[in-house]
Amino acid sequence: MLSKISVQEKKKYPKVILILILTIIFLTLFCSVVYAKMVKSPASKTKTEKQFEVIKGEGVRDIAGSLYEKKLLNHPTIFLIYLKKNNLSASLKAGKYTLDTGMNIVDIANILTEGKIRSSKVVIPEGWRAEEIAVYLEKQGIGTKANFLEKITKEYDLSFLKDKPKDQTLEGYLFPDTYFITPDTTQTDIIKMMLENFDKKFTAELRGEAVKQGMGIHEVLTLASIVEKESGKKEDKELIVGVLKNRLNLGMPLQSDVTNHYIIGDWKKELTAEDLALNSPYNTRIYKGLPPGPICSPGLDSIKAALFHKESDYLYYLSAKDGTTYFSYNQEEHDEKKAKYLR
Repeated sequence: MLSKISVQEKKKYPKVILILILTIIFLTLFCSVVYAKMVKSPASKTKTEKQFEVIKGEGVRDIAGSLYEKKLLNHPTIFLIYLKKNNLSASLKAGKYTLDTGMNIVDIANILTEGKIRSSKVVIPEGWRAEEIAVYLEKQGIGTKANFLEKITKEYDLSFLKDKPKDQTLEGYLFPDTYFITPDTTQTDIIKMMLENFDKKFTAELRGEAVKQGMGIHEVLTLASIVEKESGKKEDKELIVGVLKNRLNLGMPLQSDVTNHYIIGDWKKELTAEDLALNSPYNTRIYKGLPPGPICSPGLDSIKAALFHKESDYLYYLSAKDGTTYFSYNQEEHDEKKAKYLR
């Protein structure tokens, strides 16, 4: 009897083992599905942007706990498992991040391991002078106007600046563009970004053309800055540079009113006789030749126009109220157009 029972029990063992194996497989599959779903599920169906900081030296458990407290994670343990499974536990980078509650574990892990720290845009338009840049940055909470203007008087170790006279600031060299910054970005960092950007934009071709024409970078920028404020149209810029170069070659004063606008610090003011008579080396009605330095940060089109201008016999130009630029060969023709288009 005992022998018979033993045989029957032995026959049951394979079935029990099979059931256990199937149960383990089912549970494994079930857990995998649940895990995959939890990894890809956001903390919330609504997106709420939140600032999050990973402190240098902070452990992954503390980071997971902080994410959970900020309601950026629903399952901190799953987050830790995901990091360990993908060998990312030691890859989280310190910094300040912008996350949102619509992100899932994969999204958050990618951001924290790739170091995609919080950034914001700083937009420097073409034609702004250094003072305008300083005011803008101060409004963005990046230092003060006074500090910025003081910093652009300093020396920076970039080869193209060797041409800049020692008594000149970085006016004109701060390349206008869109820059992405972090909360830790300083005024000095931004200045270096703009200078390095200029270094890239002022290509070997442009430098070669400047040398060919016997012009230094400072001279090119000064001329480009004037044309930047004179017109926004590429074709006009090229003709205006031609006029200015004709005047320089003939020893005529440039008589560009935008340099007087620079002196008074106001681009829009209607210039008075007193403004036009100001005794300043930037007053191109009084002093011949180019002013001592740039009057703003010119864009690439203006820089290129300063080197690749259109030649003509024009000696005069004026900008009408509708933005059209009219060119003249002599004073008489210029006066006629002034009477016609500037009334």
